[in-house]
Amino acid sequence: MKLNATDPNLFFSRQDPDDPRLGDWVKAWKHSEPLSEGAFVIAGYADDEGIRINGGRPGAAQAPKAVRKPLYKMTPSLFSSDRIEILDAGDFDPTAGEIGLRHESAAKLALE
Repeated sequence: MKLNATDPNLFFSRQDPDDPRLGDWVKAWKHSEPLSEGAFVIAGYADDEGIRINGGRPGAAQAPKAVRKPLYKMTPSLFSSDRIEILDAGDFDPTAGEIGLRHESAAKLALE
């Protein structure tokens, strides 16, 4: 399974400890690193091949970036002292093998 790193510019920060954003909390994650219990992992699937095969309109490949951009600008709850570990695994490489194998790899990661 090959994942391409997320553009670090998407990890939004106001550089203000009194006004944190999810981009301040999220950390890039490599699949080889162990996960902590309760960690939340974000992985994108920027691939239009299945849509093209089925005669749809390409554009889904832009979705991971389009989702991350506003997500990482959101303010985490300041009413709780608990801090959720958020890890960004990047996007699955749409050129890494046949579409069925890519889907299988994504499913395996989701089940970890």
